[in-house]
Amino acid sequence: RTLNKYTSDVTVPFGLDTRLQPAFVDISQHGLIAAIAPSRRGKTQAIRTVLYLLKRANPSLNLVVMAFKRADWQAFDGIAHLILDSQEITLFTKWMLSRMYEKAKHPDGERWIVVFDDLVNLLVTNPDLTEVIKQFASLGAGVGVTTIVSTQFSGKDSGGTATFANATCRLMFKPSSN
Repeated sequence: RTLNKYTSDVTVPFGLDTRLQPAFVDISQHGLIAAIAPSRRGKTQAIRTVLYLLKRANPSLNLVVMAFKRADWQAFDGIAHLILDSQEITLFTKWMLSRMYEKAKHPDGERWIVVFDDLVNLLVTNPDLTEVIKQFASLGAGVGVTTIVSTQFSGKDSGGTATFANATCRLMFKPSSN
């Protein structure tokens, strides 16, 4: 109930700040949100929670998730469109980019959230995603499309250096204390 209290159709608590208070993200202000942390630190769970809260607050919100593992997103069947196949990812991203250019000329008020979960593994079969995500980041906030990317690291081997330079919101998760 507490999270619902702080969620609107575009604003959602997305973790805690340094004072352990809810840190809010207004998705309408961000073309690209990057979630970066080592494996098994809660990136996917945090993104799923945020998407659930936003969809609950705004049922007309369009959600598309491109993921490496189906198991992480099975609960979103019927809530978000899940894309796992590399050819489908390519087709969707081309369609979405053309849609974004059209929205820039003729705004329609429609809101989209596009998630790339586990970017490092998605890049294995879709190496062109880095360029696509940069375009999504560049156009996104102005046309009602927010892109959320999760990855284990943001170095050059992850496709992240140039990509995450365009992130207007970076969420860092606590590394292992081991």
